[in-house]
Amino acid sequence: MPTLPDGLTIGTRYTQEEIEDLFDTGFGYQISGINPRRPSDGERYVLLFANEDGPYSDAVTEGTFEYVGEGLQGDQSEKSSGNSTLIDAVDEDFSIHFFYQHSDASGWEYQGLVDVLDWEWRVQKGREILVFTMAHRRSEHDVTWVDAVRAELDRYRSETGSRRVTLNELYDFSEETLATQFPENNSVRAKLRQQLQVLRDRGEVEFVDGAGEYRLIDEEKDEEREQLQTKWDSPPMLTEDNDSFTEHRRRVRDTVFAELVKENYDDTCVVCGRSRETPTGNPEVEAAHIYPRSENGADDPRNGVTLCKLHHWAFDSGWLSVTDEYELLVKDAPEHEGYYEFKQLEGDELVFPENVNLLPDPLYLDAHRRLHGF
Repeated sequence: MPTLPDGLTIGTRYTQEEIEDLFDTGFGYQISGINPRRPSDGERYVLLFANEDGPYSDAVTEGTFEYVGEGLQGDQSEKSSGNSTLIDAVDEDFSIHFFYQHSDASGWEYQGLVDVLDWEWRVQKGREILVFTMAHRRSEHDVTWVDAVRAELDRYRSETGSRRVTLNELYDFSEETLATQFPENNSVRAKLRQQLQVLRDRGEVEFVDGAGEYRLIDEEKDEEREQLQTKWDSPPMLTEDNDSFTEHRRRVRDTVFAELVKENYDDTCVVCGRSRETPTGNPEVEAAHIYPRSENGADDPRNGVTLCKLHHWAFDSGWLSVTDEYELLVKDAPEHEGYYEFKQLEGDELVFPENVNLLPDPLYLDAHRRLHGF
């Protein structure tokens, strides 16, 4: 994995001036979305920015997401500097550093490195735009660190009986243990802070204040799990109003929804039947809403399936859909790259584990088909 500039950590917010200092670059009056850089004495890289006040919800901060190319007026061009660089990134290996700005926060939060999986043309409001499919890059080493920090938080709660811990208390409690586990890391405290941010994004801890106090939220997860499980005994609802959710509750709910869906399908992709794992034993599959959350799709486990990264992208982008009899449909678009690969799946039945408790509800399958024109 590429080395990050000194002082750059995932989850930390930076001003424009701080980013310019970290990368020894300049943006001029303000930051644009796609910023290719090719230093005379270094390797090519990109600084990529998105903000919540634009077309991007916080769904872009994890997993696979879509990013609109540069060009606000008229048709976009695949020859522009930013767009052509992202197109190159599909086949070339260089670093793309992703920053995101929440509407209620100042500064740009560093989200880490992302990869460009694919791109396509779309027509939006009468003009042609480029849409890039991207995915957050996570190293196996980072996954190991997440597990280790989570275990330290559990150990702290077990030994102290407290669900609150300050950063300094956690340093005193865990630094020696983590340093022993990861002797090659010379910045244990920085890595610990980074993983706390990852756990915050996953809804497992809450930042209580700006002074470095954290709260473990396993009880809240249990409450959300109970609420989502009660949906099983009620008629499904296509959408639900999420406007009343705080950012914190949204994170917890997302985590619990993903856990329930993955448990139901035994961490197996329902399209290809694969259940790949990392060398540390973490499953590759992702939990996907059938009728997407971007359309206010309900957080009902019957509105979820597990998919590998490729088939998650194909399902969300409209290449694939599913009949009420759980057979795969493939978009009839032979002029586009990928059609003949996906066409082989036409008519295949979804792969369910023997112990599956819930099946996708036809309400959500029908809505997904209508959304993508099947």
